[in-house]
Amino acid sequence: VPTGLDWWRLNILRRLFNLAYRSPAFREAVHAFGPKVWRSLPVLRKSMISATAMRRMKDAQSVPFASSENVRPAPLSKCDGWLPVGHHLVSRPYFLPTPAYTVLKLTWLAGKHATPITPEGRLVLSPFRFNCRLLLESHPDLESFLHARSFKDCPAPELDTICSLVHRYDPNYYHWIIELCANIEALDHYEKTTGKRPKLLVRANAAKFIPPSLAALGYAPHEIIEWPESHRPLFATNVIIPPLRGNHVCCSPNS
Repeated sequence: VPTGLDWWRLNILRRLFNLAYRSPAFREAVHAFGPKVWRSLPVLRKSMISATAMRRMKDAQSVPFASSENVRPAPLSKCDGWLPVGHHLVSRPYFLPTPAYTVLKLTWLAGKHATPITPEGRLVLSPFRFNCRLLLESHPDLESFLHARSFKDCPAPELDTICSLVHRYDPNYYHWIIELCANIEALDHYEKTTGKRPKLLVRANAAKFIPPSLAALGYAPHEIIEWPESHRPLFATNVIIPPLRGNHVCCSPNS
């Protein structure tokens, strides 16, 4: 099992790889001999934007809510089986900064996961936990939309204020309950501060646990819009992108 020191070594290697990846020659070698994901999604790679960069965009509004957390969990009990790195990290004290959601104005939602795309062609990876490694499948809908530069069109918005809960992991009960339902906390804050109640976008023919969980959180059927996998891109006035509560490995106890 990797120890804390091993984890930091891996983190250093990751940073060195990212530094080397700036070199065109190194990138070409990675694209030629690396995993299939690097070779198959060039237009997506070029358009991806990180969560931090998204908040710094000119028309983006970053709104802090809730509070920071110092988490001191109980140590792991002895276990005969193998435990992944995440379990060892979650058993250590960790700090979660004050979360913030982002409001993107005049943004497209496209593809089977309703991925936000700005009029500048920036691909926001919120449906993929802001992790490009989750883009393992083929995404011809996103690629064709970006290749055609359809994002430059700015028609009259068909959606007003919306938050998409369509996600790569929404069929997974754990990720839905712990991560996606936690988005409602950001939406409640938005409603209290603006007086507007956002509508929710959910996958059509969603998992059976999704409708009752949203009803328990106070959302009526008329406040929910279904998104089929083959849905055409839609333009929205405001797209609210809540943060992932936690640090990708450890959850937020307050949330």
